[in-house]
Amino acid sequence: MWSDVEETGALLQATQPEYYQWTTTVFREFVPLPKELPDKHSSSSFLYGMGHLHATTPEPELETAEMFVHECSHQYYNLLLWWKTLTKPGAPDVYSVLKDTTRPLDRVFLGLHAFANVWLMHRLIEERDVAVDREQLRKRMRHNERLVSELDQIVSRYADSQLTEIGEVLYSELVQQLVSHDFPFKRAA
Repeated sequence: MWSDVEETGALLQATQPEYYQWTTTVFREFVPLPKELPDKHSSSSFLYGMGHLHATTPEPELETAEMFVHECSHQYYNLLLWWKTLTKPGAPDVYSVLKDTTRPLDRVFLGLHAFANVWLMHRLIEERDVAVDREQLRKRMRHNERLVSELDQIVSRYADSQLTEIGEVLYSELVQQLVSHDFPFKRAA
């Protein structure tokens, strides 16, 4: 269990110091979860449990790094929610590809923020030619690219009218990061 955490930390520290520092700033406690299905990993963190990351173990380095970045993305998003709202009062519930149901716009934005950061982490691994299983990396990137595209199509539709000023800034910065790393946006006309 701890070897997963240590190996993932070493991978991030050696290859992506920006994501290593970014995750270790908010990551304080790791709670291992048993795997329910052999090919399914899961993780969680909580608005009122700052720094606590729950994740299945053992997992390959790449999947563990994904879970760290994903859950730490939630931690930063949640920290912001302690001081500001990201959507305007009355913002609509919208479809979430992640839950296959309607959810509040800010929850869909939360998913976009996390999966976009995971895609960016993958992209940095790819750009820096990090020694990982390339086929697995491509598979994980395609999976996250699809999720980011579908979530972005929803959030982009409401960004100008339903996000608060700070929500617009966060969304704009996230899109700018994706564009700077050649994310293939697929937005409806």
